[in-house]
Amino acid sequence: MDRRPEPYELKASFEWIKREIGSRASYRQALRHLDSCLDVIASYEHSFLMSKASALVCLEEWGALSDLLAYLSKRYPKDAEVLSQLAEMHFAHGNWAKALALTRQAERFLRPVEHRHFLEVMYDMKIACLMALGKKLEAMRTARQVLAGNPRFSIVRAALSWIQKGQYQVPQPWAPKAEARRGAPRKIRKRGRAAIE
Repeated sequence: MDRRPEPYELKASFEWIKREIGSRASYRQALRHLDSCLDVIASYEHSFLMSKASALVCLEEWGALSDLLAYLSKRYPKDAEVLSQLAEMHFAHGNWAKALALTRQAERFLRPVEHRHFLEVMYDMKIACLMALGKKLEAMRTARQVLAGNPRFSIVRAALSWIQKGQYQVPQPWAPKAEARRGAPRKIRKRGRAAIE
C-alpha cells in the first residue's frame, strides 16, 4: 500500500486521495486526509494574504488593498490581525475615529500568542488615534495599561513619555499625499469600502 503523504505535501496528497477514492474506494480515509489538507491550505491562505496586504501598504496601493481587506474581513471576521490591518488603512487616510473603532474591535479578538511586534504597533496606532481625536487622558491611560502588561513595549513607552512632556506629534495621514504624487487622487474603492465601513 502506498505511503499516505503528510497533509502539507499537497501535490502528493492530491494524487493519493484520487487513488483512494477511485481505485480503492476508501472514501472515509480519503475524506479525513482531504480535511487535513484543507486545514493546511486555509492556514497558508491567511498567512499569504496578510503578507500581501503588508506589501500593498508598503507600495501604497490603496485600491488593491481595500479589495483584499474586504475579502479578508468577510473570510476572517473575528481576526485581530485583519481588523488591525483595516485600522491601519483608515489610519493612513487620517480617518482617526474609524481606525480607533477597529483597533478596539481587534482587541476583543486578541489571542495570547499574538506576535509582540504586531501588538505593539497596534497599540501605538490606538494611542495616536486617541491623540488625534483630542483624547489625551485616555491615550495616557491606554499607554499605562498596555505597559503594565507589556513593560518591554518601547514604542508605547516612548509615546507616553512624549505625551507627558507635551511633545507628542500626531502622524500626518500619508495616503492622500501618496495618491496626489501619482497625479490621480483616488478614494478607497466603493466595493472595498462597503465591506469595511
